[in-house]
Amino acid sequence: MPELVKRRPLSIVVLCTLAVIGTVLGAASVPFMQQVRALGTWYLAYIGVATVVGLGALWGYFQLKRWGVLLYLGLTAANQIVLWRFHWWTPQSLMMPLIVIAVGLANWKDMD
Repeated sequence: MPELVKRRPLSIVVLCTLAVIGTVLGAASVPFMQQVRALGTWYLAYIGVATVVGLGALWGYFQLKRWGVLLYLGLTAANQIVLWRFHWWTPQSLMMPLIVIAVGLANWKDMD
């Protein structure tokens, strides 16, 4: 008997596509920000690692894997702590990640 193929929800396709674009563009713009340069190279390294981890999380998310949503949740928590530590945190810095996480949790039952 043929295995049933899961359909990926359109919300996840759109969300992951936009999140990947936002992640890449955001990471590409960071080295040009004066306040980032003032922190030194450790922050650029952090952004590099966070970008790779974020893209990995989005890949898992796109593949309908629960670990992708959980990894994205953990990365969001780490990023919020870093932003808070350097007094860059705003409610807006949490809005998009919360939308991504909410869509993942709304589709949790469809994930492996």
